Formats: sequence, C-alpha cells, structure tokens
Amino acid sequence: MKRVVLASLIGVLLVAGCGKKQEAVYQKGSKEYEFFKQLSEKLPLVDPDKKVTLIKTNQFVLTNADIMPQLYSTLSGHMAQLTNVSGQQLMEFLKQTAVRESQRRMFLAAAKEQKITVPEDSIQNELKAIYTMFGGKPNFEEQLAKRGETLDDVKKQIEENLILQKYFDTVVYKDVNVTEEELRDAYEKGSTATVQHILLLTQGKSEEEKAAIYKKMEEILKRAKAGEDFGELAKEFSEDPGSKNRGGLYEDFPRGQMVKEFEEAAFNLPVGSISDIIETEYGYHIMKILNRKKDERPYEKAKEDIRNALLRAKKRDITVALLDSLKKKYEYEELFDQVG
Repeated sequence: MKRVVLASLIGVLLVAGCGKKQEAVYQKGSKEYEFFKQLSEKLPLVDPDKKVTLIKTNQFVLTNADIMPQLYSTLSGHMAQLTNVSGQQLMEFLKQTAVRESQRRMFLAAAKEQKITVPEDSIQNELKAIYTMFGGKPNFEEQLAKRGETLDDVKKQIEENLILQKYFDTVVYKDVNVTEEELRDAYEKGSTATVQHILLLTQGKSEEEKAAIYKKMEEILKRAKAGEDFGELAKEFSEDPGSKNRGGLYEDFPRGQMVKEFEEAAFNLPVGSISDIIETEYGYHIMKILNRKKDERPYEKAKEDIRNALLRAKKRDITVALLDSLKKKYEYEELFDQVG
C-alpha cells in the first residue's frame, strides 16, 4: 500500500471532506444554510438558494453545490476572520477549489478511457489503514456521521485516488527518465536558485486586459533595468502574495518546485541578470537572478537527489501538457464571469 494515497485521502477527510455531491439548496435553518447565506453577501456564487454552473465540459458539469461542502469544511470555522477578507479574495479561493476539482474529474475521465481499475482488496487495505489512524472503525464512522458522510463515500474516494495513482504511474509517467547528460548538466548549473520576481496576474483576464497588463509590466521592467531597487518594485507592484512583502524573494528553491518557465529562467539566466517578461499560467513575471548554489557533495553522492528533482520537473511539465490537451478534448469552459 502506497502511503501517498492514504495521505491524500486523510487530507481530504480532515480538511476538505469527501467531495460528496450535495443538493444546491441547503435546508433553511441549517448551520450550512446560515453560513453560506451570510457568506453570499460577499460571494454571490455560494448563495445556498441558487444552483449555478461554474465549469462545464463534455464529460461533466461542475456546480457550486459540488464544491460547497469543501468550502464549508475549510472556511466555516473561520467566520470571524472572513470579515476581513474581500469578496475578490473569496472569489479567487472558490475558483481555485472549483478548478482543482474539475482537473481531478478530467484526469479520472482520461483514466476511465484507459480502462484503469483497481482491485477491491487494495481499497480495503486503505480503509484498514485509515481505521488505525482514527483509533478504530467505530471512531472513524462517528467522524463521518458528523459530516453527513458514509463509508461508501469514502470507498469511492479511495477508489478514485488509487485509479488516479495507477493512471499516472502506468500511463502518463511510464516513459519518464533522466539521462546521464541531463544529470551532469544539472549538477554543474546548480541544485538551488535564489531569485526576486514581480508577478502581474492574468488568470481569467480577457486578451484586451492581458495586453494592458503586459504594457504595465514593460514599464516596470524598464524601471528595474534602469537600476531601481528590484525589491521595492516588487513590494509596490507584485501580485504574488507568497513573496510580495519580502521584495519578491524566493530563496534556495530546488528544481521541480516552480512552474516550467519560471524554473528555466532561474537555472539558466546569468546570476545578477534581470529577465525579460516571462509568461506562465499565472501571468507575467520579471525576475532578478540573485544566486545559484551547486551541490557541495561529489557528483556520485548527489546524483540520486538530482535525478529525483529532474523527475519531479519532468512529471510536472507532462502533467501541465496533459491537462492542456484534456481541456481541449473535453471542451473545458469556465463560467465564473457569466454567473458572478
């Protein structure tokens, strides 16, 4: 039994629920109804009286009802803090949740086309491990009952997780490998990089809006290359919450952690240089390459760690490409703006 499946499922159970599909309208007077009714003042898409489609494909339709149980499980214990969160921030969180769920469903559809199945004993083995982690089956069932879930819901989630794992292991990643030349090249170029970056988001923007954002980034780039303090520019303009307040700093990150275009610049541009505008799935970036560190170990001792990092990077790139192809194949369409 692979612990990655168990860890993934436990995370779903303890943080986000089992993803069980619910009716769009919660019963008036229920704690869920009251929570979403209050939240809908900032985020209309979670109005418990309205079922709306968020994402559609030719394989499935994803509605607000499909992700509201997860939103409730994640957010309901933080209502006081939510008063300080903007509607835009809540909308971004809803979008991320919906997009992740739709991606999972597209991967499952692709696995089904490949006729991927898992034996019942594999599912039971995962269940037994979960019972142990919860102190026995009765305790686990008690936790499920509090959530309005059943063992059948959990078994379905386990089965889907195992199917996805088998699909990626035996189909998607089956030919992934790293050559000796790639290993030595990565060893010479360094194992970690430190950069500052500025990000202007373009997700969900129209082509006209993207053009205006690109023009804004051109002006920022001119100022950076003219010698203005890159960190201060990042604090002023960057829309990356993970690094903005630190002057855009990402320090000593290994290969395979960042998106492809970002990583390629970080590990290939000269140290001290400022990149041109780089486009990723998130938006437009400019980067200042501060440092790269080589592994201090001899090559033979560092080799396996480098191999694992390169494999992660290749798998990431393959997954992104697969997702792009599935979106086209399944006619993926986001409808957030139409129903907002």
